[in-house]
Amino acid sequence: MSHPKASSGNRDSGRRRRHSHASRVRWRPKRVVRAVAALFLAGSGVFLLLASGATASTLDGTATIETPESGTLTYPAASTAQFTVGLPTGAACTGDTATDGYHVYSYLVPRGTNVATVTFVGQPSTGYGLFTSTGSYVGPINTAPTTGVVPTLPINLEWGSVVASHSWLSALLASGGVWEAGLACANSSGAVTDYWNTEVTFSASASDSGGFTWSASTQTTTTTSTTTTTSTTTSTT
Repeated sequence: MSHPKASSGNRDSGRRRRHSHASRVRWRPKRVVRAVAALFLAGSGVFLLLASGATASTLDGTATIETPESGTLTYPAASTAQFTVGLPTGAACTGDTATDGYHVYSYLVPRGTNVATVTFVGQPSTGYGLFTSTGSYVGPINTAPTTGVVPTLPINLEWGSVVASHSWLSALLASGGVWEAGLACANSSGAVTDYWNTEVTFSASASDSGGFTWSASTQTTTTTSTTTTTSTTTSTT
């Protein structure tokens, strides 16, 4: 028995349907590529890059009281003995000044104070700070760009002149005369993110011109915590 032959119109229609289906399958990946590219390049011309990273926050790190020549002081030191503060190599704030608004401040607070609870807006919210021999408070100090590294401090820090000019001696000698001293990093809101600490003990001295001597001890415990941050960079073409 013979079978009827399909008309040329039916054959052409079938080929067109198959060709159309194949074309849709074949071109679909290109459409996806074009759609993704459009998000980055077409229309608005905006490219968004999301970068996520982790930075280590240093809490209760080690600060060292040193002579201007980076040596050790002989204790008890005179009230007018000049010194500086050293930090571990590469010590850095969680953020920098230029981009994140972080700054470095000095502090001098009663023994046992949780430095992380102190706020810094111009100067510490409690206690005192470190001062130069001319009476200038140490802070706020800009960090290195990008890295947030804490810069080298002035080498002419001194207790005697500022204690005398502000009549702080009685307060410093109270409760045994032991204080927490060091440097702290604070964000743009004044909250502490990092700090390096030592203890300074003030003692009355009738033979000293300022009426007191002092000594410092360096802590050896460093605690770090990890904070995850996400930044967004926007560029236009």
